[in-house]
Amino acid sequence: MSSALLPALHSLLCIVTALAALAVGQRRHWRFEYALLAASFALACVRGVWPWDWAVMAVKSCFDMTLLGLLCALTSILLLSGAMDRSGQAKRMAEGVKLLIHSTKIRLMFFPALVGLLPVPGGAVFSCPMVHEVARESSLTPQHLGAINYWFRHIWEVVWPLFPGFILYCALSELTPLQAITYNWPIWLAGLFAGWLCFLRNIPADMINDDRPEDAPSASLSRWTALKEGSSLLSGLAGAFALRVLFPQIPAGFTFAAGFCLGVGVCLFTNRLPVVATLAPILTSEKTTGILRVVIGIFIFKGVMLQSDAISGLGGLIEGSQAALFLACIILPILGGVFTGIQVGLVGITFPILIPMIQHAGLWNERIVWLGLASMCGYIGQMISPVHVCLIVTCRFFGTGMGTVMRQMGKPCLILLATAIAWFALHVSW
Repeated sequence: MSSALLPALHSLLCIVTALAALAVGQRRHWRFEYALLAASFALACVRGVWPWDWAVMAVKSCFDMTLLGLLCALTSILLLSGAMDRSGQAKRMAEGVKLLIHSTKIRLMFFPALVGLLPVPGGAVFSCPMVHEVARESSLTPQHLGAINYWFRHIWEVVWPLFPGFILYCALSELTPLQAITYNWPIWLAGLFAGWLCFLRNIPADMINDDRPEDAPSASLSRWTALKEGSSLLSGLAGAFALRVLFPQIPAGFTFAAGFCLGVGVCLFTNRLPVVATLAPILTSEKTTGILRVVIGIFIFKGVMLQSDAISGLGGLIEGSQAALFLACIILPILGGVFTGIQVGLVGITFPILIPMIQHAGLWNERIVWLGLASMCGYIGQMISPVHVCLIVTCRFFGTGMGTVMRQMGKPCLILLATAIAWFALHVSW
């Protein structure tokens, strides 16, 4: 037991040290990307990595193809959302949706869920302006709007086969996407229910305005308005989706970037906007550069953690009973989600640890139950992660602290955890 316990305690020490360094940086009001660098450096020191080796790891992380693709995708998204905002198209589209969808609560869900169909890390930044427009004249706080945008942006992750993390989960567990979706669908329903219960059910009365004004245009006209003004968004989404399907061998970030660049072109053309004069201020703004710096910081932190093998020792605690394996399928994915803030990262870290243990326990034929629980818990972990790109960009857009939005994630995440454990127990009892 001692041979397994010491590496596990060392991994726990790395985790606590990194989180403490991140908390200190936040309390001292450092830029988040600097706090991430400090956390990665502290983690490396505890792991026994020399400063020069830490610098090499950091630089190597910056040349990750996933990061380069993500930076391209985020830049194209920010350009499109900025161009739609400057042209007034975002506001007109939101007004069209208001006429088409009468329920304010459904409107607030609509844009994050729509953008969530495309697995673009940080894609919440695109739905932020839409949510803001829908609730422009309401009394909802930025913290509340941020939580709505953040939550409903991610409700598809456990059932949508375009997400790289979902694909990796199926590949490692040797399951078909249909098998994974069949097992995970209750979590999707629970996510919808939890979002409605925690964020939409108690919306103030002045937000409920489901009746049309007397001079409202006809349904056909409102539908045309929403489609016309949403042409840039729809063309970007369609282009990104089509390119992803046609060229699956190309890293997702680059295909998404190309698709959204099509949306940018449509926006500039339909609104007759000058290219350089419109895009240059957006590209050089603090909003854009700040988000990109934070993303680089996240990947440096994740890269140092992976290259230093900081949490692999936790696997040594799992040898033994099914009860230990059950706890591992909950705790390890949650920790992986918290540390990486991205589905593909948490799957890549925790599943190589869990899969041999499930095989060793003779439970491989029931792997969908055990790994399904792990994937759901990993999803919960990434939703409460301080390094989740969508959380960061959402909070930056709405001008609110991450802590206020993260605290709102507690109740719906507990609902999801209870659902995941109950669903697991039901299958095990069969």
